[in-house]
Amino acid sequence: MQNKFLKLEKPCTENWEDMVPNKKGNYCNLCAKNVIDFTGLSHFEIAQEMKLANGNICARVTSEQLNAPFFELENHTKNSNCFPYSKIAAGIILASSFVVSQPILAKEYKIENKIEQAFTTNLKSKNKKRPINNTTSNALFTIVKGKVVSEKESLPIQNAKITFVTSQKIWITHTLKDGTFSMQVPTEFIDDDNVMRISFDKVEYKNKEDYFFGFETEDLVLTKKEINSIISIQARPLNIVMGGISSYSEKPREPLVVKNGIQIPFKEFIKDRSDMQKYIYFSSKSAIALCGKKAQYGLYLSVEVIETN
Repeated sequence: MQNKFLKLEKPCTENWEDMVPNKKGNYCNLCAKNVIDFTGLSHFEIAQEMKLANGNICARVTSEQLNAPFFELENHTKNSNCFPYSKIAAGIILASSFVVSQPILAKEYKIENKIEQAFTTNLKSKNKKRPINNTTSNALFTIVKGKVVSEKESLPIQNAKITFVTSQKIWITHTLKDGTFSMQVPTEFIDDDNVMRISFDKVEYKNKEDYFFGFETEDLVLTKKEINSIISIQARPLNIVMGGISSYSEKPREPLVVKNGIQIPFKEFIKDRSDMQKYIYFSSKSAIALCGKKAQYGLYLSVEVIETN
């Protein structure tokens, strides 16, 4: 089993709203084909659709879905829960933007079977050399502050999810009504390469028009100096593309898998299907910042999550 990715083969500029709705999406009269709406599906459900279509499919997808890996469905049943991304997890995967987009109408909406080796010997020095101090003195914490606004109109975004990620723990907070956020992170976890993920699964935002695009999930790699300043984040509109979709596999290079500071063999990771939904995927740049060059082909990470609200 290996990572696969969706590929937009034949971009389509037809208007989604002009098509005839059906059970799985819309029917395009021009092409006389069903266009399946992937935007509300998990990556496991998309994998099912791709397998059933046997490579001949038109779909509507987000750029996040085009950039997130999924596994081939081999010996899986339709009702299996083995895929590593639930609908919630799929919403916080790293994305990049594409040119063609289709608007969405505005809405208000507020593994471990076997451990091969101890990963702590391979972690970056920030987590292996400094023991955790359990005292609560303010001197041992860094207050990470910032503001999230829309890129186009500079309007504050409420309920954007701010995730400070390390290879051992994750801290989460959400933006307030004015778009600002603040979280307390133990200073021992602050380094020269700090990963912060900004996602928008429950944002409250309406632009000046009658359409809501949503926003791109983004991973930032921040220096110690940037972490200690007020972080300004501009949320880019989420682009949605439509057209002929295929899938492809990259070279069989295994991503790193880490659970609670321990490296898990990739083959064991994909066998432990019941636990896969707990993992978050990071692409190369963020993965290297978290775990060094050993994670150059990506990282699946499952660690303790601390809500700071």
